[in-house]
Amino acid sequence: MSSAAIEVQGLAKHFPLGGSPLVRRRVLRAVDDVSFELRPGKVTALVGESGSGKSTVARLISRLYEPTEGRILFRGEDVSKVRGRRALVRYRSQVQMIFQDPFASLNPDKRVQHHDARPLLIHGIASRRDVGARVEELLASVGLVPPDEIAQKYPHQLSGGQRQRVAIARALVNDPSIILADEPTGNLDSKTGEEIMQLLENLYQRGNTIILVTHEPDIARHARRAIHLRDGLIESDDSAEVTNEESIAYR
Repeated sequence: MSSAAIEVQGLAKHFPLGGSPLVRRRVLRAVDDVSFELRPGKVTALVGESGSGKSTVARLISRLYEPTEGRILFRGEDVSKVRGRRALVRYRSQVQMIFQDPFASLNPDKRVQHHDARPLLIHGIASRRDVGARVEELLASVGLVPPDEIAQKYPHQLSGGQRQRVAIARALVNDPSIILADEPTGNLDSKTGEEIMQLLENLYQRGNTIILVTHEPDIARHARRAIHLRDGLIESDDSAEVTNEESIAYR
């Protein structure tokens, strides 16, 4: 069995273009023949401008998109072939995605308690009697204090950084081995962004494999390895020494 945390082989995603019958035969090749493997417990950046395919790659790995071609190997299993709700839930419990805009993925009519309690109950990690205490533990673990007060707030009552921490807490419910962070600081000011990057560094130190999806060089520097994409293809795959003492660094 491969020692890779996850392995991508010839991954492609083509979106059909709408319009006339003639145009419908055309496709947008968002990702085309992308291959790489990631080592366990490392931090890798997927880097590129808007439209480069980096976010599409992340969504393919998380199985939010169905691949057009290629394979995604996780613990020796080709998860690109996984079908059925239970199998996908099991996979996604170990490969979690954090989005740029957590507000879009948080129900504005539900309190924070609901957003983090739901996956705990779905996956049988906590009983209804204990779920409240478990939610507060998760919130405290990502720096949301006092957790009992935060749990009773609605998303609109939180700052952007707090909402991102709620999303990270939700992603940690199953103690996933891989975390995909898609532009995790894109909607935040620089100070709050650094706080979120510090939180991701703590997860790396804990042993999680981190994939940073970004177009920002400063964020990419938090990873030793940077895979650069352009027009759906890998342009370069670089490893470089990290000189910023505050950056995430390999050991």
